[in-house]
Amino acid sequence: MSDPKYVTLYDSIDVAALPAGGRAYAGYVGGRWPTFRPVKLRFPDAKVVSIAVNVEEDADILDVERGDATPVQVAGWVRRQSMRGAYAPGFYTSISQAGWILKDLLSHGIPRHRVRVWTAHWTGVPHLCDTRCAADFQTRAGATQYVSCPGGRSFDVSLCRPQFLP
Repeated sequence: MSDPKYVTLYDSIDVAALPAGGRAYAGYVGGRWPTFRPVKLRFPDAKVVSIAVNVEEDADILDVERGDATPVQVAGWVRRQSMRGAYAPGFYTSISQAGWILKDLLSHGIPRHRVRVWTAHWTGVPHLCDTRCAADFQTRAGATQYVSCPGGRSFDVSLCRPQFLP
């Protein structure tokens, strides 16, 4: 998808591995690899999405995968981020969990339009996940990580809508 209305977003636990010249990057605010501030310093003109790996951290996105936050923690974290004035706090997770998390958010009174959704769906092809990616995913992702470690390099690549960025 080389459409100019979309943006490529890069993330890594190794800031030095990130390719230069990107318009958007993501970094972790805590955990084992706190990269958010170093990414902002290295790429001062880029948009940088902050990622929390646990519910005690404040960020744009909550990382929901093994060893990080769990799906049932998303609603409370989103509510807390909203209360502190965050713009559309969201979550990152595999496409296989995203539909369930959105249903859980709705059951807690948090509609889809209030959260950013970043899916992992490693097809190798730039796309934004929708119902074609998972039957229970009844929306369109704001960002989709479609490749991990391209060519053996230690960063991930996502396609995102400009509105996904802070």
